[in-house]
Amino acid sequence: MARRFPGDDRTEAVHGEICALAQQVLGRAQAAGVVRSDVTGADLFLLLWASSRVAEATRHVAPSMWRRHIYLALDGFRASNRLDLREPAWDADQLYRAMAEPGKVFHDEEPLRRAGEAP
Repeated sequence: MARRFPGDDRTEAVHGEICALAQQVLGRAQAAGVVRSDVTGADLFLLLWASSRVAEATRHVAPSMWRRHIYLALDGFRASNRLDLREPAWDADQLYRAMAEPGKVFHDEEPLRRAGEAP
């Protein structure tokens, strides 16, 4: 879930299903007033992606450190006692591009194509 694999239709389809389900859970939490209304699916996936990197980097020293990281981050999703966000949410294309090719610098390059997507 923390990576994208352009060109692999099956993996992309499964990822899409997971994203849709996660978005439903997020929507329910927002409707219940538990999660702040300005949290997006991209925010959730970026948190999971970041936490996977923390887990990887700390596994030999502190194998459960990722839990602390994710608890602190999820606390920022709460609807109560919140600060205003100073940065806009990522759109779906930005998230896809970052997850498909982490670390790549995108300037005026040709946009990355999803599996089955025509140019």
